[in-house]
Order: sequence, then C-alpha cells, then structure tokens
Amino acid sequence: MRKSTLLKAAAIAVLPMLALSACGSSSNTNADANGGEQNVTFWYSNSGPAVDAINQLVSEFNDANKGKIKVEASYQGSYTDVQQKFSAAV
Repeated sequence: MRKSTLLKAAAIAVLPMLALSACGSSSNTNADANGGEQNVTFWYSNSGPAVDAINQLVSEFNDANKGKIKVEASYQGSYTDVQQKFSAAV
C-alpha cells in the first residue's frame, strides 16, 4: 500500500512540472526533418524513494513512446535550486 501511495504522490508532483515544461519556444531542435524522436529533459529535486518512483515513471513513459518522445530525468539539486533554474529558463 505504501508503494502505491508513493507512486501516486510522485505522479502528482511530476505532472505539473511536465505541463509547465511544455511551455516554451516553438522551434524544434531535437527532431530531424523526418519527424524523429523528441528529447525532453525533466528536472526534479526529489530524493529518497521518490527518485525510484520518478525513474520508474520515466522508464514506463519511454517504453510506451519509443521512437516518438524520450524523457531524460535530471536531478537538479534542492527544491529552491530547481525553482531558480526554472525561473531562469522561463
């Protein structure tokens, strides 16, 4: 029961970040002219068991979307560090 609660909590934490990461420029520098695979870098600041949940979600997403979208999870430090980096990126 605890594992499913952890996975749900991680999913709830990840979804807003993924939605916000969709906001950006319209230029397409990741895909080739033939419509190749898109690469998305997902920043996170979680630690402990939540990292395992994030990695599992990313792996499942990548398996379900092979050849279309590839997500790469990237640890960015503390929550404050991620907020500062996100603000700078926006």
